Amino acid sequence: MYPKSLQASSVVDLLKLALEDRNIPLYTNCKVKDIHKQNIFKISTSNEDNNLFTCNKLILACGGKSAIKTGSDGSGYMLAKSLGHSIIETIPGIVQLKLDNSYLKSISGVKFDGYATLLVNDQPTRKEFGEILFTDYGISGPPILQISGYASKALSKMNKVEILIDMMPDQSIDEIEDFLEGHFAVFGHRPIIDSLIGIVNKKLIPTILKESRIKNLHSSCYDLQWDDKKRLINILKNWKFKCIGTNGFNQAQVTIGGVNTKEINEKTLESKLVKNLYFCGEILDVDGDCGGFNLQWAWSSGQFVSRNIASS
Repeated sequence: MYPKSLQASSVVDLLKLALEDRNIPLYTNCKVKDIHKQNIFKISTSNEDNNLFTCNKLILACGGKSAIKTGSDGSGYMLAKSLGHSIIETIPGIVQLKLDNSYLKSISGVKFDGYATLLVNDQPTRKEFGEILFTDYGISGPPILQISGYASKALSKMNKVEILIDMMPDQSIDEIEDFLEGHFAVFGHRPIIDSLIGIVNKKLIPTILKESRIKNLHSSCYDLQWDDKKRLINILKNWKFKCIGTNGFNQAQVTIGGVNTKEINEKTLESKLVKNLYFCGEILDVDGDCGGFNLQWAWSSGQFVSRNIASS
């Protein structure tokens, strides 16, 4: 859900106006250094003019690690830990993937609609369709972002992670085989490297042929052996890449991991360990798919906590 202005600043401005309407003060440039709890919470900050705040009830809504410029630099986890909470290991989510392939620089910038399938220890885990983009470090695009959380978790456990790319999603292997046999028969005199023009992105052709172990890219289509064609068809339909990592938190849209939800009362989001301490948003070990789900969790959990505090 977006404002009609389609400006993120509108959301910020309206939140500020809502605070002003209710005479709620907003303190900026107050980096929280530590929190102590006795009868009340004592919050120490880096601001000389406002270096100590006290309160009866406290909400930790510090975000994760995926928006450092906004203050979500992971320091909230240290604050939660200092109050006795355990932290589930944090890793980047909704993020681009790094691949191990020597041809990445030559195909960087190529994009197409296709399927991306995540394989973990050779087992299909998740499959997504959409625009896929090759980069000089690996692969990106909406389908990749959707499967990236599962890939990130699998990589953190040292599992074997691979990505299968289907560049011709509208055709089966048999249909591709029939098409190429007819195509090569009609244009058998042409060099192989020219025969795929118009079928796949021109920038991909040399790499696809090399990956298919076709050594002479300029030999005629007549010279293609059946094994060559079979490998070529397999690349077009099931191009396999080894995934070796993800980009960092600075490019991730969400943080996977965080405050252990087993230590949180699911009916109130109050800490089970520290009375009157509440959590909401990405600081908790809660993450969702791409598409606004994580934003919705932040807003909904924030409203949920506020209502519970107001009614208590």
